[in-house]
Amino acid sequence: MSLTKTRPKPVISRKLQPAALKRTGSLVPAIGVMLLVIGAAMALVLDRLWIDSAQVELRTAAEAAVLSAGHKLLDDQTLVKRTSKAENAFELILQMQARMAASEIGSQNLVAGNQLLLDPTPEGDIRFGKIVLNTVNNLPMFLETATHPNSILVTASRLRKHGNPVAVLFQELIGTTAADAVDIAEATIDDRPIGFKPLPQQNIPALPIAILGDDALAIVDQSWKTMIEDGAGLDLFSYDETKKCVVKKPDGIPEMVLDANFHPGDDDDKKIFNVVLLDFNSGCKTNAIDRQIRNGLTEIDLKQFDGQIDFQKKNRTVNGKTELPESLLKSFAAVIGQQRIVFLFDQLAPVSTDESEDQQVDLARPAAVRIMAVRVEGNGEIQLVVQPTVMTSRTTLMHNSPTWSNEGLKYKNRYVKKLYLSQ
Repeated sequence: MSLTKTRPKPVISRKLQPAALKRTGSLVPAIGVMLLVIGAAMALVLDRLWIDSAQVELRTAAEAAVLSAGHKLLDDQTLVKRTSKAENAFELILQMQARMAASEIGSQNLVAGNQLLLDPTPEGDIRFGKIVLNTVNNLPMFLETATHPNSILVTASRLRKHGNPVAVLFQELIGTTAADAVDIAEATIDDRPIGFKPLPQQNIPALPIAILGDDALAIVDQSWKTMIEDGAGLDLFSYDETKKCVVKKPDGIPEMVLDANFHPGDDDDKKIFNVVLLDFNSGCKTNAIDRQIRNGLTEIDLKQFDGQIDFQKKNRTVNGKTELPESLLKSFAAVIGQQRIVFLFDQLAPVSTDESEDQQVDLARPAAVRIMAVRVEGNGEIQLVVQPTVMTSRTTLMHNSPTWSNEGLKYKNRYVKKLYLSQ
């Protein structure tokens, strides 16, 4: 007789199942609350990022607007001689044009998806003045004035009280429908250039020529001082900013003819020239000069000056030729109308007329010109008709003292300036 052992059946307790189901169900509300909290936190983060992004866009738009207004103040018409009354009227018109330029640039920039609207009225968002020293706390401050301003202040805002706030993304969670954003940009014009230094991606926009600044011998009246600053030059040309070209039409700014063949009296052995073709590490070779005329001066071109021109240093002597050969005709013609830096020198004595000899000139100070016309003389040399202009360049080195100080006044310049963001 065989005995078969049977295994007992496992006993499953049904009492545990309701408890397990009860614990599982209790997590659902907790998870829901957790997701709600995380969602609200994410909404706060996204709204903060949205508002921060709007603030960055507001800053960018304000800076673009203030620089646009500053460039408008650097108008060639500021070089026209006027009576005091006419000058005051001109400044008000120029400032109005600068406000409109800033407002137009502002409207081309989006802040949180909408145009930035700047009030161009005199009591609006674009103000003109000067940076002065506050005698109370000895800190610089903006002083609003319409007389010869050199600083511009732009207040860019998106405010609820003005009806143009920044809309938030999650209004129900944040508890508000909009947020305020405001930023102030300030630009200053400095007119005390002490030199020039090329940048890695930007040459000095200079022509390799020096112009007779002042004729101390009073032999020839073809100097910068006589023709330009004293207004003795003819006024035949102007530059059309809209069409970007030179037109034969007077504009109130005198021109000067650069010529290497002005002779004092009947002495053909000596002469006073009013232009020198400078040898900036070029050997006065046509190809090198052509590149410098078209593209400006590089650090290698200024090797003898350690890569930069500094008017504070005594060694500013450059060799050159008292001729502008016809081989450079196309080079100069290619830059007609462009704003270019030039250098002024003071002639103290007549020099030899032998054009094969190098002449040495001391670069006294900078100026800025547009070439308005290029002519070829009967002897095959070039005459350049130039007109002064007002220009700014990032390659310009300015005096290191604050603009509100009395230092560096001897470097003040009507033609070469620097516009930069000061706030």
